[in-house]
Amino acid sequence: MQESLICSVCEKTWKRNKTRGRKPTVCTKCLKSSIQASNSKPKQPNQKSEPKINIPDNNLNSDKKTLELTPRHVYSSLYPRDPLSKEIAESTKNGSTWKCKGCGNIMRLDLSITAVPTHKCSPNSSKINLYERIG
Repeated sequence: MQESLICSVCEKTWKRNKTRGRKPTVCTKCLKSSIQASNSKPKQPNQKSEPKINIPDNNLNSDKKTLELTPRHVYSSLYPRDPLSKEIAESTKNGSTWKCKGCGNIMRLDLSITAVPTHKCSPNSSKINLYERIG
């Protein structure tokens, strides 16, 4: 059975055999011409071929030819430290009390923390609430 589709590039109607899955948005002529154009286009010199990881220069040794990537470097680049972490750690060194804005849950901590605690009010909830400090 044939189905009629409209090409999003040339806006002409074309037919194909009906199959399961996503319907193509581009006809075969436009698809072939775009593939040929991308193959014939030379790579520009300013395009980057591989992503690079930025690591602070003070950790690098210029004598080494290979870069040792430790889990600490990866973790610190994925989860940067909050700029207020030192202030939070200093203010909570004697303990603190926190309250959830959503459900009113109260949490008492007897240790120093470096970030504001978070809480899911229900296990199936997708929203994560921040606690607010009450003491």
